[in-house]
Amino acid sequence: MVTQLTAVAAAFAATASLTAQISHTHLSSIQSANQRGEISAFDASSSRVFVTNSGNNTLDVYSASASGGLTWVQAIALSGPPNSVAARNGLIAVAVEGATGQAPGAVQFFDAATGAQNGPAVTVGAMPDMLAFTPNGLKVLTANEGEVDLATGLINPEGSVSIVDVAARTAMTASFVPWNGQKAALQAQGVRLSNRNGVTLAQDVEPEYLTVDATSTTAWVTLQEANAIAEIDIATATVKQIRPLGFKDHSLPGNELDASDQDSSNGNFQNFPILGIYMPDAITSFTIGGVTYLATANEGDSRADFAGWNDQTRGASVDNNFVLDCEDPSPETGLYTLAQLNSNAVLGRLNMATGDYDLARGDTDGDLDVDQLYVFGARSFTIWTTSGVKVFDSGSQIEREMLARGLWVESRSDDKGPEPESVTFGIVNGVPLLFVGLERTNSVLAYDVATRLHRCWSMSSTSMPRAAWAPPPPKDCSSSPPATTRWAARC
Repeated sequence: MVTQLTAVAAAFAATASLTAQISHTHLSSIQSANQRGEISAFDASSSRVFVTNSGNNTLDVYSASASGGLTWVQAIALSGPPNSVAARNGLIAVAVEGATGQAPGAVQFFDAATGAQNGPAVTVGAMPDMLAFTPNGLKVLTANEGEVDLATGLINPEGSVSIVDVAARTAMTASFVPWNGQKAALQAQGVRLSNRNGVTLAQDVEPEYLTVDATSTTAWVTLQEANAIAEIDIATATVKQIRPLGFKDHSLPGNELDASDQDSSNGNFQNFPILGIYMPDAITSFTIGGVTYLATANEGDSRADFAGWNDQTRGASVDNNFVLDCEDPSPETGLYTLAQLNSNAVLGRLNMATGDYDLARGDTDGDLDVDQLYVFGARSFTIWTTSGVKVFDSGSQIEREMLARGLWVESRSDDKGPEPESVTFGIVNGVPLLFVGLERTNSVLAYDVATRLHRCWSMSSTSMPRAAWAPPPPKDCSSSPPATTRWAARC
């Protein structure tokens, strides 16, 4: 495995070296009256920006000038709350929820230049959470999350992926029902699936985000709560694979985390024998050296808000609610001491994953107590091969960068940290970059993937004085960006 990963890493290094700096200059800001704008898409043919607004059930439209200025144009009324929007050659597609979150949703189409409806809407699965055009523009895919209802936790639609033919306005469904019989086998492999309420695999998986390969033949979909990625054959609308992502070992050097919001210390990075469940939100695909890779933003997500599905317990309450392999009085021979778990300055505040699957898997020696504890998310982004082999993980780097740049949010330490939520790929001045959005720190990071993520940048809409930047880079790095930008570079 080491040889394989070394070879994969070499593919990054074999591509073009970093030849240009990137910079960020604020050009314009605009917001809706209710401040509920969420997902945006830009259509180059009309120079318009389209923003979902679930508060008004509208698609807000802005024009973008050549200098970057934004001007309000109109609000397009939708049939329900919008969850996602995408643009392709003057055509806008919007993923819209049904009458309830558990009812079938729809994809509505509009003309970018005029805002007029473009043909009939297409019915898709429950709660279409994200949609995307295929690169050839012939299809629109939706990741249908199919969440359980909040009030009772009993109305639980199946998660699915819909494949919409743009010209014919028909849809096929990539269903997870054929996988129901393999639930136990997938659990054994590491797919985080629950046994509560007799839930089937198809009901339990909640497709969150998707990406399509350059040939428009294969899609990869994150199953966030299940900690897995599904591979979809687009032509046949078939779920071909469900691959578990494993766990991040926070006991290893480079994987430290700040576990408490009550330790009187910002950025108190420490190693603990805790495993992070990657649970990615966004996913993107890109090709380097002829090889396609996947990148995930490992946000993490619990079901604590859903009736009957709570899977989250603070460290200080774990021993009171579950049988824990933690002896008291001393000697304590478990992975954790009661002193650590009961101290709010150590692990007492940290939200642990305690769903039925987590507790069962945490009993590593089969003696009916919990040996291993897990947390939601990995506070990182990860690059994988399309077969699920991990190539790179950013470790503790994101949290450390936020601390170094004055963007630290201590109140998130006990939960999921900065929460990497979005990730997308782009090429700037010939340099292939990954952009990673952080939900909790109002920041975007950019990584050069041509040199095996040799260096990183971070950006925030909050002004940062020059003194807050990272130290000058070592001699083997390119020069720092000009002082007039709000980008900072370091290796």
